[in-house]
Parts: sequence; structure tokens; C-alpha cells
Amino acid sequence: MPRAALARGTGTVIFEDSDMQFRDRTAVVVGGAGGIGLAVADQLHDAGAQVVTWDVLDGADQHCDVAEPASVRAAMSATLALAGSPTLLVYSAGVTGHAALADTTLDDWDRIMDINLRGAFLTLQAVGGAMIAAGQGGSIVLVSSTAATLADPEMAPYSVSKAGINHLTKLAAIEWGAHGIRINSVAPGPTETRLMERSLSNEAYRDLVVETTPLARVGTPELLADAIVHTLQMEWITGQNIIADGGTSLVTPRGARRAALGRFAAGAAPIDEGVRR
Repeated sequence: MPRAALARGTGTVIFEDSDMQFRDRTAVVVGGAGGIGLAVADQLHDAGAQVVTWDVLDGADQHCDVAEPASVRAAMSATLALAGSPTLLVYSAGVTGHAALADTTLDDWDRIMDINLRGAFLTLQAVGGAMIAAGQGGSIVLVSSTAATLADPEMAPYSVSKAGINHLTKLAAIEWGAHGIRINSVAPGPTETRLMERSLSNEAYRDLVVETTPLARVGTPELLADAIVHTLQMEWITGQNIIADGGTSLVTPRGARRAALGRFAAGAAPIDEGVRR
């Protein structure tokens, strides 16, 4: 069914095909050969965009090592030649690792920072620079994580890199708003991707995620892609971090532990009957 909208700056109601809202627009999806990035690429393609995927994995339109400036420049040049200047960008490339802070090696720290944060910075410079030069505005989403604001143990480099994504989003939004470019981040919680395959294969962990998520399931790439594509469309939001985790981050570890132990179900005293202090 057509969607009613106001033509920009006119106050006139127009109708557009809601399934083709990105027709004739070029989109770059970094990390687009798998997981959330692939799901985003599919949705944008279905919405009419000409999608160019960048990745180090097979299946991408452009092979790109986002940590290497020359590789990013080459992917950008090829994209311009293939599809013209992009007005949409989704940065979904990312790696993780688990180690205690004292045991985290410099190589592991650098590897995670290079892909998650340095790569986002280099991509923003390249694609954002092309958007500014073309003068057509644009919309950008960087994939963050709820780990950016939750201090989970044994995830220091990953959490810090995603916190950096959140602040990079704010800074770019401030500097590029005058060019008609909106930039937001979207923060997934536990999601069925290669990044979390090992953790979610642990039945006890998966059960804990489901039990402590208000929507009672694990996220999927398609659910996250839906949030990302909708964020790309939002005309009056920029510099924000959109949490898309089914409510997982609403629950504190203490609350989750208490619920798992069945404290209230076991007949603990109501609050007004408890010890006051």
C-alpha cells in the first residue's frame, strides 16, 4: 500500500511505494558478505537501492580490508565507477575476542580496534567525503553494540571499540549535519551471527539470554537489519545510538541472577515487609 509523506520543504502530501523507498539510491554496506551486513544489503536491495558490499569475505562486490587506507580508497573508487556517489552507508564490519584485561595481548587489542573503530573512521572519511562532494546529503548507520555501555568482563577491547563508535557517531553528526548527512548508530544485543556463534552454542548461555530478554528470544540478522534500515530513513534523528536488543540491556546482572534463582517465586518477603535501612 502506498505510504503518504510530505514532500520535503513543500508541505505537499505525496505518495510513494513503501517497498521501494530507496529507489535510484546507491548504498555501501561494509561487512555485507555475511551476518547483519548481508541482511541489510538484502533489505536495501529489495527497497530499490543499488547496493555495493565491501568485505574481506568471498561474495562481496568489493574486496576491502577496512583497516588499510589504500584498500578503502580502492573500494571507494570502484564504487564510484560502478554505481555513482552513495547516499547510504552501513558499517557492519566487526570482530571480537574474549580475555581478561590483564591477559589481553596488544595484538588482540590492535586487531579489534583496527576493524571495529579504525575501519569505521577510514570508511566514514571515504564515503562521507564522497557524500559531501556530491552535495546530495545522505544517511549513515554504524553498527555499535550494547557492550559499548555495559561493562561485561573479558570484553575490554571490543567494548571500548564500540564505545568509540558511539562517540564517533555524535562527532560526525555535528560536523556533517550542515551537509544534509545524518549519522546514527544501532546497538544490537546477542544476535545469531558468526561473531556470537561460539557463545550462543552454549545452551546455558542461550537459555540465560532468552530468560533475561523481555521479548524472550535471541536476535537475528533480519531483526537488526529491519532496525538499521528504518534508522536510515529517519529524517529528524541524528547523532543517536538506537538500542535494538529486544530489551536485554534493560535487565541488570543482579536482577537477572535474582530472577534466575526464583527469589520471588520461592516466597521471599514482599518489599514492604522486608528489612528497612
